[in-house]
Amino acid sequence: MVDTYVLGVGYVCYSCQEEFKLCVQRLTLPSNSDYLIRINLKNFLNSEPGTYDTSTLKIINDFFNKYTN
Repeated sequence: MVDTYVLGVGYVCYSCQEEFKLCVQRLTLPSNSDYLIRINLKNFLNSEPGTYDTSTLKIINDFFNKYTN
């Protein structure tokens, strides 16, 4: 069951969250970067698998925790 709903993006399954985290693990963002994460997540979900540009974010776990029931 998908229990993570991100405003402006939609439901995000666990496997997509994990793949997104791997894509962006090298990047550093300020802790108040929800907007930037949301933009990059939306781009990631709209990309073909394996083609997402991995040069974009980091504080992802906290971000998803905000939206998970």
